[in-house]
Parts: sequence; structure tokens; C-alpha cells
Amino acid sequence: MKKIKALFTILFTFICSYHFFAADRPIITELNATGTTGNTINLSWNLPKNPEPKVSKLLIYKSSLPIANYTDISNEKPYAEVDAKKTGFQDTVNDYKDYYYAVLCQTGTTIYDIILPSINSTVNGTHLIIKQKKISKNKAVQAEERLITEGTLRETPLPFLDLTEGKDRKKIQMSEKAKKSVRSLAGTKTKEDSEILTPYVFEEDLIAPEEGDDYLLFEILRRTFIQQNYEGAQKQLEQLLGTNRSENVTKRATFYLGESLYFQQNYKDAVKKLVTVYNDYPAVSKKWIENSLDKIELVDTAD
Repeated sequence: MKKIKALFTILFTFICSYHFFAADRPIITELNATGTTGNTINLSWNLPKNPEPKVSKLLIYKSSLPIANYTDISNEKPYAEVDAKKTGFQDTVNDYKDYYYAVLCQTGTTIYDIILPSINSTVNGTHLIIKQKKISKNKAVQAEERLITEGTLRETPLPFLDLTEGKDRKKIQMSEKAKKSVRSLAGTKTKEDSEILTPYVFEEDLIAPEEGDDYLLFEILRRTFIQQNYEGAQKQLEQLLGTNRSENVTKRATFYLGESLYFQQNYKDAVKKLVTVYNDYPAVSKKWIENSLDKIELVDTAD
């Protein structure tokens, strides 16, 4: 009789264990986020098979920082809730920031709060893809509007920017206060010291890249900086620098921000920006920093 009871206990335990291991935990897998050239980021995932307990709905979380564990989102409301049978979601985005996602299962009123990076949460930031403008193959392009790199042609250079000292070049006027300072110090400052520098653009920003952060910077320069809208350039460059961008784009954008401040006669803030990239661009930075310091000295002396 004891043997029969022991055998029954073993069999019962085996059946329960089999049932437990045969059922999936209520957790989605293979979460993937893909940016588009439109205004959506597409999410997709695989549903658990025979989850125990059953899933009542799926909760989507969104963050500008990686979601490594549940404590990262425990105080946040779900960004969206979808049906338990859904295997995808379209997120509408209006900027080019990097976003991270996590998808959790809710069973009844309980959230299954297990976060597994690369399983049900994304480990890499996802952002929209900047759409490259297509140029007709039949459109005539002048030789000077092309840049040859390893046998390929890349189109769409920046609008013409006069980097010469020609007599027709539009000059940026100094404030009356600065002019008076220059006149009063004419005996101690040379003409070169009081001149306004010519806008500088790095070679890699003269031709439109195919996509990515470099293209976003190119568009900011095209719409504002090249048009001498330095206030607009400052605002858009500050927005760009507030996002998660590549190191090279960050350095060049910082330099352009320094230039934009310089051309608004905000020389002190211009120097603060330019010194941060001095080690990256020592030759050109030195010229701009020294000229800005000269302007600061002239204005301070006038005070």
C-alpha cells in the first residue's frame, strides 16, 4: 500500500512538473524595433505559446534610456496597451531621437514584470531614418557640384557659400558699441584684429551624406547657417546636441554652434563652445578663439 502511495505521489509530481515546463512563461520574445523614413517606428515580437497564466493584454513601454530591468519603468505608465494576440505596433514619432522599448504581458490584473534585454526589451536605440532626396538621373549636374569618392558620385552640395574676400561678399556688421571700441583702440589693435571672420564649413559637410546624423547636420546648415540665419542655426544645433548623436557629428555641430554665437556677437559663449573642440580642430579653433577674445577685449574696454 505504501509503495502504491509513493508511486502515485511521484506520478502526480511528474504530471504537475510536465504541465509547468510545457507551458511558456507569460513573456514575449524577439522584440525588434525598426525606424522608417516616414514618422513611425515599427515594433514586432513573438507571442508566448500556451502561457501560464494566460495573457490578458500587452503593455508597451517607451523610454529615451535603455530599459534594463523593471525598476527603470516601475513608476511609469505604459506608453500603449494592445490586445494579447497582437504581434506588432506602430509608434508615431516626430523627432530623430533614439528610443528604447519594452513589452510586458499582463495576466488579469498582474503585470509579469520580468525584463530580459534583447528578449522583451530593446538594447539599442531606434530612431527615424532621414529620407534622402532622390535626384533624377537625367538631371544635368555641373562638374563642380560633384564630389568623387572611390569611383562614386555623391550629389546635392550645400548652397553656394562665398568663402573668398571678394568685394561683393556680404559683410556682417559689428555693433555700434564694438565699432567705437575699435576706433578708440586703433593705435593698439591692428586692422586684422578687428575684422569679422568668414564662415567656416568642414569639407565633409559640403556634400549631402546618404543618411543618418551627418545628413541631419547637413540639413541644419543648409536651412540656417548657410543662409546666415545664425539665431536659427543656434537653436537647431542646440536641439541636435541635446540628442544622442555620433561623436564626430557632435564635435562639428559644437564648432558650428560656436560660429553661430560669434556671428551674433556673443563672443564669450562662442569661446566657451570653441574651446571644447580645440583638441579636435586645433588650427581652425585657435583662429576663431583668438579673434573672439579680441572682440571680448574691445567690448570690455568700451565698458
